[in-house]
Amino acid sequence: MLQRLQSFGQYWNHQLRKSSNATSLILERLYYAEGRHNPGHPLHGRFDGLDISTRA
Repeated sequence: MLQRLQSFGQYWNHQLRKSSNATSLILERLYYAEGRHNPGHPLHGRFDGLDISTRA
């Protein structure tokens, strides 16, 4: 399920790159889907790696 949500987010992020509000919403949803909103998560507070264009 998480992988499907990420794929969906990556698709829309690519399609709506010019719209920063839409991109921000997608990244926020991916952030919560991965559980990064929990203080115990190792990547809590970071959005790194949620967008495919930022991956090497």
